[in-house]
Amino acid sequence: SFVEEIEGLGVASYCGAMGVTPIGYITYYRGFNETMKDMAKDQRKLYSTAMAIAKMYPKFLAEFAKSCKIPRVWISFTNATPGVVGDYYFDNIVWPTTKIMLEGIIKEGVVPIIQFEEKANNLKFLTKLPPRSYALHISREADLVRVSETLSNQAAVLGNFKVPAGEEEEKRIKDF
Repeated sequence: SFVEEIEGLGVASYCGAMGVTPIGYITYYRGFNETMKDMAKDQRKLYSTAMAIAKMYPKFLAEFAKSCKIPRVWISFTNATPGVVGDYYFDNIVWPTTKIMLEGIIKEGVVPIIQFEEKANNLKFLTKLPPRSYALHISREADLVRVSETLSNQAAVLGNFKVPAGEEEEKRIKDF
């Protein structure tokens, strides 16, 4: 009903549901510091918990988005980027479980909008998702050219990013 109510106001609805990565859910429940301790203490237990979330939540998020008639789900990588958890934990816990979750959302016919709140240096892991099945919202600090090259023909890229200026524009700005 909210979507129907705001349609007449000219407001664009961006997504039908919002979520976080499986590790993001755990950090919201346990706290970030406790979750990092859990990762160091018992990776298998944390991984299996994250995988259970990864398998359960796609259907829930997709149904929620479909009920709003906006088949897109915003997925935030809060507390779950390589820069925050480290490359090792990202490669072995965060990404494998998040990939399962994202594939489940895609399989449900819903487009995930993947969001990074911080600069993500290497997004090559996203090429493991089906091409043209997701959108990527990058942070202002991200290198738009590098992201576009990495994900060419793979994903729609959006965000509050700086558009690189050409050489003449750069010179004009300096001379101003």
